[in-house]
Amino acid sequence: MAGRIGLGQALPPQSETDRSHRFVAPRSLHTGALWLAFAAPLTATLMLLAVRFAG
Repeated sequence: MAGRIGLGQALPPQSETDRSHRFVAPRSLHTGALWLAFAAPLTATLMLLAVRFAG
């Protein structure tokens, strides 16, 4: 059986409170973040190679 963590367990349940809107799943894929995660290490590698072979 799953339990909740925190002080909310000690409080009696409130029947008029709807908690369904509090827990929203995050977006599974953000294309901008995907491109940034791909481009940042690639850009850093290319910059290090350029500095290594230029000087």
